[in-house]
Amino acid sequence: MLAIPNCISILEIIATNSQKNEELFTPKTPRFNEVKKALSINGYYTNDPVFTQNPDAILITQLIALTTLSMVGGVTMPVVKQLSIQESTIKINWGNRVTDTITLGQFDDHYTQFCRSIQQKIIGDNTAQRSLHKAFIKDCDRIIINYTDILTKIEASLTTLSKSKPDLKQLFSKEINPDLFFILLSSLPDNEINAFLLYIQSFLPDDLELKQSDGHTVNIGTLFQSPSSDIQYLITKIQIYLSLYYSEQLPIIRHITQSKSPFFLTKMLDNQVTFTTLTQNLSKLNELQVKSRLNLYKLYTLLIQKLDL
Repeated sequence: MLAIPNCISILEIIATNSQKNEELFTPKTPRFNEVKKALSINGYYTNDPVFTQNPDAILITQLIALTTLSMVGGVTMPVVKQLSIQESTIKINWGNRVTDTITLGQFDDHYTQFCRSIQQKIIGDNTAQRSLHKAFIKDCDRIIINYTDILTKIEASLTTLSKSKPDLKQLFSKEINPDLFFILLSSLPDNEINAFLLYIQSFLPDDLELKQSDGHTVNIGTLFQSPSSDIQYLITKIQIYLSLYYSEQLPIIRHITQSKSPFFLTKMLDNQVTFTTLTQNLSKLNELQVKSRLNLYKLYTLLIQKLDL
């Protein structure tokens, strides 16, 4: 059974619970008005029973936080190492043995710890308290709007690239947006991804290792030499490749990957079957990864606007 990528799972959580609670997104309904009242209080939400005793208000802050989290570090959401869902309980593994567990709509100690984690992971506030207030919601709004801007540009690029082989070839020789590059690479046929990584590995030092956020060290040569058809494993390999491609800490390795990649990728597109498969996959990913996110982010931008905080 194929593993569903964490970024897709978290989008499903947000979309499903948004749809189930449509009244919370509809101004002037009683539930919306009560949430607006709870989120309009001054000071920290967790200090006021108007908030802590309102499951809808708690749910909305959780969904806003998860929406903001859903593209931290890019469309693959690399900040989350593992995600598990059981009914309304979500367990997030951040790596380095740090895990948060929340139950949607429930206020408890787990919720307050989650508040601290999301402020650190999303906003970058290392001194964050175990609580939230209006400023956090506004910060989330700015981040979600930024996601919308990024994805709007990516959508336009994908629409063009899906129709033009010359434009696609030329793109590989330019400075390319990391999210767009990830989408392009993950849209290639499995055998081409494996062949590409094996080609790149041939130029890298045999002893090159990369320490991951969970503390484990991976040998790049061994990793890239191991072919796979498992989608989650391939995504992990692509993420690691991109970390080398954009690395500030390893300038020589970055130069190798950036200088060697265009030749293989452009030559690969001369195969019409590969190009056709790539463009078909790009079209599907545009619908699944880009347009679906755009609709969700626009929904939450509108929600925050209507809350008038």
